[in-house]
Amino acid sequence: MAKKKKSTAAAAKSSKDRSGPSSSSNHAATSSSNNNRFAVIGAALFVTLCCSIGAVNFKSLQSTLSSFQSPTSPPPPSESTGELFLKWFTDNGGIFHPISSSTAANDDDDASSGVQITIHKFDGLGWGLAAIFNATSTFDSTFSNEGNDDACESASQNDESCPSPSQQLQPATTLIIPHLAPLFTVPSNLIISISSILDTYASPSNDYYLPNFYHVVNKVLLASFPRGQGLAKMSSPNNNRRSGNNVRMGLVEQDVVIAMMLMTEECLHHHHDDDDSTNGSFWGPYLNMLSSTPIPRLDTFDTEEYAMLNDATLEMVGRSSKERLKSMFYGNARNSGGDDDVSVKTVLRDMINIQQRTNKNNNPAVVPPTCLEFDTFHKFIGIVSSRAMVLKGIKYLTPLAEMINYSPVSPLEQVVHPSRSSGELDECNAPAQQPPPHDGSAEDTTTATTTTIQIFEITVQSTPVSSSKCMPSYHNNPYHCAVIHGRHFLRRQVAPGRSDPNSNLTQFVSLEDVCVRKDMTIVEDGNMIGRRPASDAIAITSLLLGESTDMFSNLEVLKSKCITAIESNDVERIELQCARYPGSRRIVKLALVNAAQRSVSEADVTMETLSSWLEEAEKEGGEGGNEKLALAVRFRIEERKIIDSISDISLIDDEPLKHVVIDASDDDLEAKLSSFNTFMDSLNLPVNKIRAQAVEGMRLGAIATEDLESEDAYISLPPNTVIDATSAVAEAETSSPRLAALLKKLDSQQSDGFDVMLVYLLHERFVRKDDSEWWPYLDLLPTVQEVSSSHPLFFEEDEMNLHLGGSDVRKFILRNQGRAFERHAALASDVDVHEVLGSDVILDKSIVYWATAMLDSRSIWWDGRRHLTPLLDLVNADSIGRAHETKVEESSAVTRVSRPVKRGEQVFENYQQPNYLLFAFHGFLLESLESNPSDCALLGGLSINHNDPGAKFASRLQSSPTFCISGTNIDSMEELAQFLRMKHGLSTNKLESESWLNEDVVPYLTQVLKERISRLGDLTESGTELEDEPTQQRRLHIMSRMAISDLAHFQAALELLKERVDF
Repeated sequence: MAKKKKSTAAAAKSSKDRSGPSSSSNHAATSSSNNNRFAVIGAALFVTLCCSIGAVNFKSLQSTLSSFQSPTSPPPPSESTGELFLKWFTDNGGIFHPISSSTAANDDDDASSGVQITIHKFDGLGWGLAAIFNATSTFDSTFSNEGNDDACESASQNDESCPSPSQQLQPATTLIIPHLAPLFTVPSNLIISISSILDTYASPSNDYYLPNFYHVVNKVLLASFPRGQGLAKMSSPNNNRRSGNNVRMGLVEQDVVIAMMLMTEECLHHHHDDDDSTNGSFWGPYLNMLSSTPIPRLDTFDTEEYAMLNDATLEMVGRSSKERLKSMFYGNARNSGGDDDVSVKTVLRDMINIQQRTNKNNNPAVVPPTCLEFDTFHKFIGIVSSRAMVLKGIKYLTPLAEMINYSPVSPLEQVVHPSRSSGELDECNAPAQQPPPHDGSAEDTTTATTTTIQIFEITVQSTPVSSSKCMPSYHNNPYHCAVIHGRHFLRRQVAPGRSDPNSNLTQFVSLEDVCVRKDMTIVEDGNMIGRRPASDAIAITSLLLGESTDMFSNLEVLKSKCITAIESNDVERIELQCARYPGSRRIVKLALVNAAQRSVSEADVTMETLSSWLEEAEKEGGEGGNEKLALAVRFRIEERKIIDSISDISLIDDEPLKHVVIDASDDDLEAKLSSFNTFMDSLNLPVNKIRAQAVEGMRLGAIATEDLESEDAYISLPPNTVIDATSAVAEAETSSPRLAALLKKLDSQQSDGFDVMLVYLLHERFVRKDDSEWWPYLDLLPTVQEVSSSHPLFFEEDEMNLHLGGSDVRKFILRNQGRAFERHAALASDVDVHEVLGSDVILDKSIVYWATAMLDSRSIWWDGRRHLTPLLDLVNADSIGRAHETKVEESSAVTRVSRPVKRGEQVFENYQQPNYLLFAFHGFLLESLESNPSDCALLGGLSINHNDPGAKFASRLQSSPTFCISGTNIDSMEELAQFLRMKHGLSTNKLESESWLNEDVVPYLTQVLKERISRLGDLTESGTELEDEPTQQRRLHIMSRMAISDLAHFQAALELLKERVDF
């Protein structure tokens, strides 16, 4: 059975059926010593699938079905086959890296005391990656109670040294391979990709050059994929320059070309003169390891299997896939009965002939007909699609690496528990994970280009590896989903144009089908923060066509608001009132429950019947049964299990949104302050006239230590007393060369140094901790819990819809959250980051978001770059005096007061930022128009569309411009007026002294302002204003204050506009 290789995206609907071997097969391919024990190593490749929607859906369905295979499979190759493969691998540059276990008895570099990586034949899996370790090592005692069994049998039941019967049944786990230890290196000459195939057959300098190879294969691919890129020449993934028109081949097209190469090599391998050493295939030992039978993909099904699957959509996908493959393989010859130059079959004949002719000195043999069969081509398509790794859109078939078995855990969802640092892992449920090389390219470890495969985490079982208890089969796949048909989301269907939900008309098509996971997440909802198209459709349908007794207690009120929003033609308002109304997420879950219940009630067969069909399929035809028929039944059973699970209404949480309440008081705050002030004194700053002190209602502040006159310098920070990208790299070069190398790499990729400072901050705070020279400063920063309770980066979308809906600040924050998510995902997929920070840090979203919030809220800027400035960043904000300024004077960063300050008084700075920036990045705002003269209301979401009178101006503007409208300054509407003049085709010619606010643009300005007022007015009508909200729910209070502030600005701006018109 082929091993499945899944990317993070493809894993959304797939799993690998993985069981342990029986004790009788517990032997390594490279050793027969009885002193060795084996451990299955399972790894999920963390790669990205980038392809068209059609290709993703097709491959997901194919992979999903393949994951439900029976543990019974054709006998894998013999042990000698594995030995020949290993010899071929190492003879051609492959390297197995010696691994010394940190838990071994001998803490030396002797390989015998460590762990060896090899391959092993496992029942139900064929070949897989295995670890061998010496049984004399101390950690081996964790895996066996041999020698103690007799003593324990005769011992008292109270003897604590002997495990209880229940304890004996619980397999222990231990970490025998260090985290991110390199396991093996695959040289580039053993990696198959489109580039390597083009180098062989499309390069004039190669002995196997075929002049028409590129042209004919390109034509074949474009005939079947007219919207694809054909045989787009591929460059290395770390080179952004690509030949052609900056395009990538589709994944299925790459499968076809790689399958052609494998088919050619298999023909040479199995049809050659045994006495002629020049014949055969270089790839023979690897080909022997591949499946000899087709992978039971969806497109290998016949009528009986499709009938059992009972899914018209899947049947259409499978049949059309097979027809497309046949069309490519046979070309027009399949229909005309004659040869056709444009077909995979013709190209295969040429590929085999050129190899035979070259190897036999221009004396080619006849190509055996068995080398040109569609079934063989189909088999290799399945092998490539299931085994090849995908790195930045390019497929690589990588011997040995693709033998690592799959386990369905996403690296971004797996957070390593701190206890694992002591060598303990969660039983059965902590699969290994493997990211791609950080730059997607091969690493040069010698004079040749190579790819180093590294694994995040490996779980080793102490019980015999045949234990079914830890077999992560298809029922453990969290990404699998079941289709719920759209018709099930309405108890009644109504005709278009009719408003009566009680009508018996049945012409209305309610919703598209959705695929729902067991946790009630919908696959079609996508992964963009702030966008849930499938959920929104269900929420709207449930609101407009639902029943009050079914889901809602206030149906008529909510429906009325939705209808009012629809009548306003304001898309943003419609989204909020019709799809994101209070409780909409729970309504969607209730709708899923109801739809699942209807689906179950309409099912034509019971689970008992399906189970009996499965039993029959497994027995049909003798040993092994009818594998594809059993696969179809298993898939159907698993979908039914998901539907049954979703139909359980007890899964719905009736509680309202839960808000984490954090007590901001810190019993150790005084001690931390004392330590921090001592630290600042030790820096011997050229100027320091402030000290940190606890301030009621603000946590901390900066207090003047002497009287300060206006423009007096109160702090001066030399370069070595601040944290920025430059100082972080310089400090790391002396303390951690590995960290320094990572920071330099990040600095070369980003101009503003954010990622450099982010990684450095995480390293110093959570890795070095009190060993860091910055610890007194870092220890004084707000904790992760404190920040998560108040910073918008941590706010839930539902609570923002409820308390910030109608304000453009809501989408501003969602975009910030989206950027933080993307940054976290990028860093979490970087091997170097894992090595430096450890997975327990970088995979913890809350920790990474905390660091992001610290940089957003505390950075001080000068010379165009951000800096973390101990003590200076404790100066709180107000709106008095000139704007804050820190600038370099005599190589130090100097800050001066903008007003007189008495000794013992708190120092403030006027940062002159509007409330939406203070709120989004700092988590606070200045409450009223009067207390923040710099305040204004964010206004966005406007664009110039192709059908607007001013469409010709669209190319001159940014795609989504934003404006800040002040209720106290009519000039704040000048830029908005200019934009609206362009959008609506009004004159844009004026003198420099003239205003854009002429009478002809006022109606458009009025319309925009009234739209915003109506959106924000919906909040106060729904009673979400929280004037008397308890202080412990500060995040809700501040969101409502933000919306009220925006409403006040727009209302005041509308009055200013009316005054301008009247004047």
